[in-house]
Amino acid sequence: MKRLTFAALGSALLLASCNQAQTQPPVTVDPATSGVITFTLKPAAAPQGLSGQALPTPTNVRVLVSNPTTGFKVIKDVAVGTGSATVEARVPARDGYKVEAFSYLIKSQYDKRVLKDGLAGNITVAAGQTTQINMTLQPIVMSIKIPTTVTAGEKFTATYDQPRSLHPQVYFRLSAKPFIKDEVVDMSLSGGSYKSSFEMNAPASETNATMYIQAMRWIDERFVQPGESYTNFLYYAPSVDNGDAPVTATLTVPEGGIGIGIGY
Repeated sequence: MKRLTFAALGSALLLASCNQAQTQPPVTVDPATSGVITFTLKPAAAPQGLSGQALPTPTNVRVLVSNPTTGFKVIKDVAVGTGSATVEARVPARDGYKVEAFSYLIKSQYDKRVLKDGLAGNITVAAGQTTQINMTLQPIVMSIKIPTTVTAGEKFTATYDQPRSLHPQVYFRLSAKPFIKDEVVDMSLSGGSYKSSFEMNAPASETNATMYIQAMRWIDERFVQPGESYTNFLYYAPSVDNGDAPVTATLTVPEGGIGIGIGY
């Protein structure tokens, strides 16, 4: 299979780096007219990945408290360990709040693997009162469905989910050989934004083989803090590093050929 490059993905990464969250003034809330949302972070039992295997232990949990009606928003990022930690967010007293959270593993400065997420909505906060939120994060699932058999070099359609915490843009890579690890290399097939299907060409092959497909997405921009780039928060499906079962199809060579007669 011809090796693709960063060309398509590179332009998107450059655009994303130029659109990092801008520095904003700290959120200030009047204690007299506000309440507190509090949540306790603690390890969940036996986190499971797409194939039933245990997920890596996260290093951080990011929490977004927002009110769609007023536009209020505050983000908390907490380093987590084996114990529990209680986090508080002071917000103006009113109804309509929602709390979103996701966990991630810091592998490097530019590689933070998104693992699980959760959502609690319709939260009412009264002045001078504390509202306790309980939430159990669940593994993020982006299923990919493809035909059982595809023809080398010809078009096929992949359908997939749109997990709520992930960026609407999705990238794919294909190979006639198993992927060795999760990486953005070759993720140059853009599936566009806010879509649930994408048509692409199967890889070229001179013999019948197995085609492998993998998708990569970022965390949604709403979770990003000032000075960060959402392209550093990565999610792969299926994940090689996490031990997910690969998504494959039988890759066949086109039928027929060209008959050539040479007289001499």
